[in-house]
Amino acid sequence: MTGADQNVTPEMPGNGDEAETYRTPRWLIGLVAVLGIAFLAMLSVIVIKLMNGEGPMATHKPAVVTAMADKDTALKGKKLPMVDATGDFKVERPAGSKLVSSELHGREIMLHFRTPDGTDTLIVLNRMTGQESRVTIAP
Repeated sequence: MTGADQNVTPEMPGNGDEAETYRTPRWLIGLVAVLGIAFLAMLSVIVIKLMNGEGPMATHKPAVVTAMADKDTALKGKKLPMVDATGDFKVERPAGSKLVSSELHGREIMLHFRTPDGTDTLIVLNRMTGQESRVTIAP
């Protein structure tokens, strides 16, 4: 090939300054704009709620729960107001036992006690209601 020969690639219409421009559909532009505004609105609501200290517990309304008590107590069958998650709870440990471990699982606290004779007691305390469940495991 010499400098006088033509290019191997033939000239095609639209390969230069005369290139055809593609216009984005107006509905697509509108959809992107609406979704962008919705995203910013949701993000601002989240930020405002966090700054005001409102969390998942903000909508918590006090309720009434039935007291879970042994048959020899005066509370059996009576209704008590629901205890808030920020309240203090008193858990009586089994006589002569030592706390082996404690774990937090969402709204529940699990306490593991062991007595000198090897008996294990698991106490599960619901932080929302104050309800206490006990499981005793013999040695």
